Amino acid sequence: MFLLLAISYLIYSYFFVTYCHNKNIPLPLFFFILPILVSTFLLYTSLPIQFLFLFLILISIFPFLMLSIFQLFFRKSSLLHKMHHRYFYLFCIIIYFYLLILLSCQVGKSSYENMTFSSSLLMIAFYFFSLLLKGTIKDKRLKSHSISFSSFLLFIPLLLFSFILTTYINSMLELFFTVLVLLFPIMLLCYFIMKEREEGTFISHFTHLILFPFFLIGFFDLFIIQQPIYYYHTPIIFPLLKIGLYSTTILLIPTIKKFSNRVIYDFLVGCILLLFCIFLLY
Repeated sequence: MFLLLAISYLIYSYFFVTYCHNKNIPLPLFFFILPILVSTFLLYTSLPIQFLFLFLILISIFPFLMLSIFQLFFRKSSLLHKMHHRYFYLFCIIIYFYLLILLSCQVGKSSYENMTFSSSLLMIAFYFFSLLLKGTIKDKRLKSHSISFSSFLLFIPLLLFSFILTTYINSMLELFFTVLVLLFPIMLLCYFIMKEREEGTFISHFTHLILFPFFLIGFFDLFIIQQPIYYYHTPIIFPLLKIGLYSTTILLIPTIKKFSNRVIYDFLVGCILLLFCIFLLY
């Protein structure tokens, strides 16, 4: 049943995004954040906290796989080389998030309660600060999309599919696959965005997709879960966080230094990110 629902989600999301693109119906990123939000709260009510923590970390890491694929597929666009300089600060915030959770997990099962409030509050505060920072980026390639009623109606079945699919998660493998399924429509949307050479919109979607799970971690840790969420981390969480940290650090390179040979740099960075993500799957 889980596999059938996952395939149905992929098929419907493909036709949904393709139809909206062909009809020039705007699709804001908010649409694709909603299924992730629904799945997050459903995981909290139906499965152990470890699943929720792993789900949110995977949501923040799998976009690196998406970026590595697009970096190689649309090599001539040179995504990272053309990245607006203010995204440098956003990636620095993401590094802060990864470091905070890494340090928190190290002491998660000791006397960490006194720091829980401050760390969670910092994560939420920095998330909203990053949104303000992202809003100040003036990029001619960045396009904003308003929500249309027709696209929202077409989106409702996708939301229902994500709700039902999450109820059938019973193992870590199904959780991994669910993350990929939920991110598929965003990846398809980004493919159309890149075909229209809207690199700024792609980078904006990409960074927000990484930042949003950290806000959810801080929100659950501060308002919902009695014990610190870091208390529930498993051995698999730590290497995943490190992969996300290393990948984010690599993305800062094009902002720090403009390489003279852009082709070699684009190829190497794309391959490195892809290798990180392949290692992640194992």
